[in-house]
Amino acid sequence: METENLQPNQEFTQKVKQATEFIGRSMVEDSLHLKDNQKILVIYEPLGKPLADEIKNYCRDFKNPAKINLFKRNLEDEVAIACQDSDEGLEKYFARLKDLNDEADAVFLIRADKNPEIFNKIPKKRQELFESLSHQTNKRRIEGTVPWCLIYWPTPYEAKKEKLKYEDYFQEFIESCKQPWEKIAKAQEKLVKILDQGKILEFKVDEENRDPKKRTNLKMNIEGMSFLGTTIEANYPGSEVYSAPVLDSAEGQVYLTGEYLYEGKMFKNIYLLFNQGKVVGYSADKGEPFLKEIFERTEANRYLGEIAFGTNPGLEKKYFSALLNEKVGGSFHFALGHCYDNVQNQDGNLVKVNNGNTQDKTSLHWDLSSLMHQKYGGGQVILDGKVIQENGRFLDSDLGILNLKTFVV
Repeated sequence: METENLQPNQEFTQKVKQATEFIGRSMVEDSLHLKDNQKILVIYEPLGKPLADEIKNYCRDFKNPAKINLFKRNLEDEVAIACQDSDEGLEKYFARLKDLNDEADAVFLIRADKNPEIFNKIPKKRQELFESLSHQTNKRRIEGTVPWCLIYWPTPYEAKKEKLKYEDYFQEFIESCKQPWEKIAKAQEKLVKILDQGKILEFKVDEENRDPKKRTNLKMNIEGMSFLGTTIEANYPGSEVYSAPVLDSAEGQVYLTGEYLYEGKMFKNIYLLFNQGKVVGYSADKGEPFLKEIFERTEANRYLGEIAFGTNPGLEKKYFSALLNEKVGGSFHFALGHCYDNVQNQDGNLVKVNNGNTQDKTSLHWDLSSLMHQKYGGGQVILDGKVIQENGRFLDSDLGILNLKTFVV
């Protein structure tokens, strides 16, 4: 869908302007709590320029204005550079971006790809170099040594995937950004306490499906690990509660309906079989050869580096956007590949989310989500034999704010 085919009316144009101002200021004040006289890096793609400008202009109004670097990314240009035979252009491009990242006190990332599938044009051998250089460039962000906030600005491409008019998709996105974050954070604290006391975590989805392969029954050990709740600190919109399973503990199978995009490649209806923490079987209606390629890169890609709950009550359905999809209330997601480093929570206590599948073993971190609402077959979250969430609804009344509006306790 071409953006020029979308001729928004004046009312919608004003709505976008107001949303851009609101989100830009919220990312500065509420997500990263920026102060005067900091070095700020804003990495944006062309469709996200209005938001980048809003962040820049707002920071310039500080009493002691921050130093602001705007770096314009363009996936089409990156792909063109990556397809060249010489490594020099790609290395030079990422070296410049790495220098900006290394000197920054805070980083904003505004993703807004016109067509992320274009990445698929990069030859396999070049993709590996691209991913390696990109990983090195973002090392501080991945390690958590620099504050950062990532947003996927809604695009016509995503609206087309949702079979929605862009105006309607944009409205759904904005609704997910305007949530009672303080109340959500408080409920997440209670959920974290519940999970931290548990040992065995189990997910069951669509158990009545006639095809046994399309059912999810995944069990894992979380003893010794600990969870962390986030709202809009790192992703905008939030929110989620995450940790990682004990590395060799995942058992069972997962079936993920719908389309998923990774490295410009499209996957559809993914089946994964786990034994002793490792993916030992897999299939997909679309993209199975690429799954094979990912799992053959390194053994670490077959293990989980994250397990998490989506807790945004303003997101009520499955989305193509991976960032939105993993935040949907009543969903869980996991990441194939590397875990995060241990962090400190607001009380100064160490949160153990590092399960040993570290970044030096793999650069992969692929989030895959599953919804447990009744319209998707229903599901349960079971902790040490006790159901704590059913059909997307937490049963503890103290967690009611995390439920979809339909399910509020």
